[in-house]
Amino acid sequence: MVLGAAVPAVASAQLFPVKTWEKISDPGMVILFIAAPVVTALADGDEGVDHAGRTLDALAVSYFGSEGLKRVFRQKRPNSNKRDSFPSTAAAASFAIATTQAAFRPKSQWIWWTAAGLITHSRMVLGKHYTHDLMAGAAFGYAVGRLAVTLPDGIILTPIFNQEGMGASLALRF
Repeated sequence: MVLGAAVPAVASAQLFPVKTWEKISDPGMVILFIAAPVVTALADGDEGVDHAGRTLDALAVSYFGSEGLKRVFRQKRPNSNKRDSFPSTAAAASFAIATTQAAFRPKSQWIWWTAAGLITHSRMVLGKHYTHDLMAGAAFGYAVGRLAVTLPDGIILTPIFNQEGMGASLALRF
């Protein structure tokens, strides 16, 4: 069952050529997913590794959480017969990263929010998602990002490197 309709992206397509939106979409996600934890680890001093761990935590939970929800809702994509449209994993992961980065570095948060917005919008322009897929993914990613920065040990993954030394652990919260 489709809960919404694809929004025509004529104005967006005129803003940038479709090839530009294609470069923003998938390659932009890869760059964002790599840059956020690396920048955080290098730029945040003593807290850098903890911030990078929380960013990766938010990325992992938003990615796998949205992929799990796709198997529940099984909504058809607007551009194919695949049933993995709702919610948008790209929007969820991008907004989870933007949320963690906005919390850790408020002065440069506009960069992260802009990147998340462009990546999310590109998915609609390219016909890969319905508007509600993107909005649900963005909301889910935002919620996951807030949890990652506010819970004492993150959501699932605690930082691999911490003040007490090196180690790995897995924590489940219910």
